[in-house]
Amino acid sequence: MNGTAFRRTGAILCLLSGMALSGCSFAPEYTRPQVELPETWSKAPYNLPMAKNSLEVQWWKRFNDPVLNKLVEQALLHNQNLAAAVARVDQARAQLGVARSAYFPTLSGSGSAGRAQVTENDIAAGQGISDIMNMLGRNVPGPNRINNSFSLGLQAAWELDFWGKVRNTTAAAREQLLASEEGQRGMLLSLAGETANAYISLRNYDAQLAIAKRTLASREEALKIYRARYDEGLISELDFLRAKTEVDSVRASLYTAQYQVATAESALMVLTGRSPRDIFESSPERGLELDAMPSAPQLPVGMPSDLLERRPDLLQAEALLRAANFKIGAAKAEWFPSISLTGQLGSQSSELDQLFEGGTNIWSLGGAINLPILTFGRISNNVKASEAAQREAAANYILAVQQAFQDVRDALVIQDRSVYVVRALSESVDSLRKATELARLRYDNGYASYLDVLDAERSLFDAEIQLASMRALHLSSIVNVCMALGGGWEDDAKATEHATPAEESAKTPAA
Repeated sequence: MNGTAFRRTGAILCLLSGMALSGCSFAPEYTRPQVELPETWSKAPYNLPMAKNSLEVQWWKRFNDPVLNKLVEQALLHNQNLAAAVARVDQARAQLGVARSAYFPTLSGSGSAGRAQVTENDIAAGQGISDIMNMLGRNVPGPNRINNSFSLGLQAAWELDFWGKVRNTTAAAREQLLASEEGQRGMLLSLAGETANAYISLRNYDAQLAIAKRTLASREEALKIYRARYDEGLISELDFLRAKTEVDSVRASLYTAQYQVATAESALMVLTGRSPRDIFESSPERGLELDAMPSAPQLPVGMPSDLLERRPDLLQAEALLRAANFKIGAAKAEWFPSISLTGQLGSQSSELDQLFEGGTNIWSLGGAINLPILTFGRISNNVKASEAAQREAAANYILAVQQAFQDVRDALVIQDRSVYVVRALSESVDSLRKATELARLRYDNGYASYLDVLDAERSLFDAEIQLASMRALHLSSIVNVCMALGGGWEDDAKATEHATPAEESAKTPAA
């Protein structure tokens, strides 16, 4: 190829490259689905108190429990669901690389080596061919001559992206990568929340087990006294059987609490990535008791609704919607012809040592166009499927926004109201303890029946169990608020000191 031809070919390639890079795109213009959002949380139920604060990434540390902090850190390091999420990000990043590679030509090498023998019979059968070859000045192998053939070459092919198929495919892959990254962030947030809730649940069952043990020990001691009185004829058999029944009932509650503790332990160990041996043979470490864990201050009033845009699930849903939008453009580009350039450069020789020096040089440069004429609905149905997938992604995004606001609303209401439930139950437990002591005293002095004692003890036990559950619910509601907001929030300087549930119970409910 001479210099003029080379420059002309280069100019053509540059022109075609510019046309490919500036080609049109058939992807619809993206617009975020319109949803009506509140400006603040001030219209939430019960006029929940809030203020404008920034997010706090390690929100679980507001509980001031070193054991909880350690468990969450272990979960973020060793949980297998998180490892799978990281792997999905790596897959999406690799797929983006695959999509980007279509921008560039493909270059491949080829080589061949052959050996053939021409016999007399072959020559006789191909005499006419030999005559023609001789006329063209080519030598015809003699009888039983062995021929060698060696070749080496490079082939290049490049499909020009006139219609934006590669650009839209690459853009869709980029959005898929963003969605995977947000999915990983969502897994981090969810994993921290699940670990915190599992720990709170474990401490709840620990508290219930302790209540059951204490109550059982008290009732077994009382049963010994009642048995002695029954043997002496001081109480009736009915009173004795009632006392024994209550002991059996509390013992059943003790066994229930024991298996609840065991299942909560195993759930927490799976979350923290413990080995099967540890899951079977060990138990998680314990930290603060439920009533000693600080109750975070109420989410301060006026936090803007755009804080929800920090939620990884919403960002992931919107990235998937944008990806679906780009896939429509890639599907529509199939309607139009594909234009590609091809080139070849190589050498051929009958001797291997002459392949690079005395061989025959071969080069070629060409182009090809492929226009779909009859596809039997393949392209049109692919376009319809892409458009339907985009509508599905839009619906999923709107649903994710709705669920996000539901999460925040529910978590805020439960957090706000559960404080007063804990307060009411705490006062109820105090009153029932006094009532139980009074009932026992009246029974011992003959002023009340044993049924009054049983009723008081039963009510006290149920109230203590319910109080432990409500304390756990309140602490979990704080976790759920942090998760609903896409993370925690940084408290104002005056709100850095957190109150315990006991101190919260002294507060007056909002009007």
